[in-house]
Amino acid sequence: MENPNLSGPRPDHRRAARPLMVALAGALVLGACAPDLGAMPKPEPIGRYAVKASFKAPKAAWPQDDWWKSFHDPELTKLIDEALAGAPDLRIAEARMRAAYGAAEASGAALWPSLTGDATVQPTKQSLNTGFPDRFKNLMPKGWHTQTRGSLDLSYEMDFFGKNRAALAAATSEAEAARADVAAARLALSTAIASAYADLVRLTADQRTAEDAVHGREQSAGLVASRVKNGLENQGQLAQARAEVAIAQGQKDAIDGQIARTRNQIAALLG
Repeated sequence: MENPNLSGPRPDHRRAARPLMVALAGALVLGACAPDLGAMPKPEPIGRYAVKASFKAPKAAWPQDDWWKSFHDPELTKLIDEALAGAPDLRIAEARMRAAYGAAEASGAALWPSLTGDATVQPTKQSLNTGFPDRFKNLMPKGWHTQTRGSLDLSYEMDFFGKNRAALAAATSEAEAARADVAAARLALSTAIASAYADLVRLTADQRTAEDAVHGREQSAGLVASRVKNGLENQGQLAQARAEVAIAQGQKDAIDGQIARTRNQIAALLG
């Protein structure tokens, strides 16, 4: 008897493997066409960044709190010291800083045990007319006596969940932020005064130059006028010389106005 499983047509394994071979060939073709992107990029260490390398100056090289004294200008130092001593905005910022540090100290106190004490001193006199029998009155204290009482209470809150530590961290951060506000206000005021003072020094030098220019133009105009009187120059050259005097005087007046405005600016910064 023939086995029915062996008598039927046999499956063609080559036909079944043909789609797999086509897919594999397609993958190889696509892989051959893909561009070579090189090795996977790796992040550079922070020390190699230009921003990191630009801050290699030692701590001593950074400007100090009283940086303006490095200019060795007594007038500038006097102006900034006067401004810092009476600036309302700076006083407000310092008051906020003191309040923030006080709050931080109060928050830090919650991490420690608290000890409170109480004491009283009171003079008393025992009354003998409060219903005591007569035979006991001779035994009772007579006159005024001093009664004292003292007590100490010790308490401590267990910070199991970190509430007090978190409050201390927040208060400390607020205090540091307030200190930074004071430093920022101090820096803004001192730099504004130093900048205005530098402008005043420059304008003062320009003023002297403008005065010399006016004086030179006036002498030149006088010389041209003398030459016109002697018939060596004409009226047009004299008019031009006098116009140059007016231009030089106008430039000097403009510098005088800038000096006045700069002085008013410094006065406003001084409060």
